[in-house]
Amino acid sequence: MDHCLRTLQRASAIIVLMLLALVPPAFANDSTFAVEPRVDNGVLNLQQWHIGRHPILNLNGMWRYSPGVKITPDNVDSITTTREIPDLWGVPQNDSERWVFSNMGHAGYALTINHLPERPLALHLNRICSSADIQLRDSNGQWRQLGQVGTPGNDDSDTVPHIRPVIINLPTDLRGESILVINVSNFHLRDGGICDRIELGTAAALKTSELQTVATTMMTLGILLGVGLYSLGLSIQNPIESSSKWLIAVCVTGAVFFISSESMLEVLFPDPSSTSFELHYKLRYLGLLFFAPALHRLCLGALKRRNESKLERYQRMVLWLFGVFILFFSAADFTLFAPVLAALFTYNMFRSILEAYRAWQYREPGSLWLLVGLMALGIAMLLQPLSYTLHNESRLAIQVAVVMFVFLQSQFIGLRFNNALNESRFLSEHLQEEISRKTRDLRQQQKELMSVRGELQAATFVDKTTGIYSRAYFENQLNIEWSRCLREQRPMALILFDMDGSKIVNRDFGRAAGDQWLFHFAHKLGDSVRRQSDIAARYGGDEFVLLLPDCDLTEATAMAEQFLAHIHNEALEIGGQSIGFSVTAGVQATIPNEDSTATEELINRVVVALHHAKEHKRGQVHTYRPIKTSSDEE
Repeated sequence: MDHCLRTLQRASAIIVLMLLALVPPAFANDSTFAVEPRVDNGVLNLQQWHIGRHPILNLNGMWRYSPGVKITPDNVDSITTTREIPDLWGVPQNDSERWVFSNMGHAGYALTINHLPERPLALHLNRICSSADIQLRDSNGQWRQLGQVGTPGNDDSDTVPHIRPVIINLPTDLRGESILVINVSNFHLRDGGICDRIELGTAAALKTSELQTVATTMMTLGILLGVGLYSLGLSIQNPIESSSKWLIAVCVTGAVFFISSESMLEVLFPDPSSTSFELHYKLRYLGLLFFAPALHRLCLGALKRRNESKLERYQRMVLWLFGVFILFFSAADFTLFAPVLAALFTYNMFRSILEAYRAWQYREPGSLWLLVGLMALGIAMLLQPLSYTLHNESRLAIQVAVVMFVFLQSQFIGLRFNNALNESRFLSEHLQEEISRKTRDLRQQQKELMSVRGELQAATFVDKTTGIYSRAYFENQLNIEWSRCLREQRPMALILFDMDGSKIVNRDFGRAAGDQWLFHFAHKLGDSVRRQSDIAARYGGDEFVLLLPDCDLTEATAMAEQFLAHIHNEALEIGGQSIGFSVTAGVQATIPNEDSTATEELINRVVVALHHAKEHKRGQVHTYRPIKTSSDEE
């Protein structure tokens, strides 16, 4: 990550230095170039213009102006009013002009040009949000139609505005004095009017200048999108970083602004008729609407000590309200609120610089880059109105300032995220070590718990006296095997054994001898188990039980009789005396069902069978039969 950041910084520094190298010619004195003629009272004298050294000339200045009407061959010589170009439609210069702009309509601009050089020249008109007719009257008094921008008409239904730059070639046979006439028709916007820059020069130089502007705009757009994607990836990797989403918002709104610029329109819409006037203005105003507030939020995100004021929350409501208004209403409606947008932009830029300065005071990472970038953007904003009267190359200074801002902004966010990721990586490693340690401790505790659990289970499930399974283990396995036999619909049998004469053995031979006697019997019973699923357990006192899954009554009875025949032949030698075994058994088998008391019923029937055998004939095997009379039971 550090290597990528250093690479980005070096590449950014190289590109910024290359762009800065283009700036000095914009501010050079006139000794470097020939004297640039200026428009004065509607007349331009080109006698001092050296086109070879200075191929592009701005035609900004005082043009003859006819408010409300078009300039024609009949009235061109009678026009004496002058007006500064560039101008905005609907912005009067004095109180007497206010009635002229109460409604949108027509206006005419005329410029007398003396001493045109004998070289092919062209006119370059940048973005014009109206339609216009461009005509020329040569020195012989002949009127020529040079071109048309958009579609002029008489009302808003047949007038189509033009929003792209256009280059119009002049005739090559012009000599002496000519009058350039631009008739503008504007029924769509109150801030349209004549374009904000008209240039005269060779077609190749004008085209090169336009391509430079497009290239710079494309570069800025690419930087915005690149930084936006970079911040998006980092915000996904480190969602704790709060300033990432605001950088994405800045990049998206800035991209919208640059996409809608006139230089990009030529790239996006090669066919002029396909350019949507409404789409252009909606994109432009949306970009202007959200760019500065998003930039302000980015500066707030750079501060660890930040609070959102009520004014910012109200502003957010206004922004969304205006955004919806721009989307669903026409350009002629929402351009009335341009002063509100300008106020929001100015406020947010001022607050952004203030927040960046505070971040720099607090030594926040990357705050110096952000502050310098904002200052560059402020310089670009100041150069914008000055570019109308400066040399043509001054536009490069504006583009450079914008590119500088974007690059420095990327430096800020790169440092910001680099520190955040380093901190996140440190915390992640520390957390990983803590998790590993806790995991080791937990595993050790689990091992100890399993050991204790095994010991408890052994103590619970194994009878201490006899060494075979206890009653608790028997009841647990009974439920497990019952569920399996119920699922497979297999029979299950129980055999309950009772050792006759246990009290006599304890009385005559002692307690220790009685325990040995029980131990011997339990192991003989355990040895009789043939299948792994069969379980022999001590049921209680001198009673033992044999659990036989997958065994019916006939098989269980035969097994019980076989075991009794074997155990009755056994004898235990204790203290030189032989102690025999007399055992009575009760047997019952059933096919499990879903009745909740079925297992208890099976055990009760085995107990009943055993007690019935002990009352009538001990030492034998008896099965459960629901017979009431003693004779029938026998």
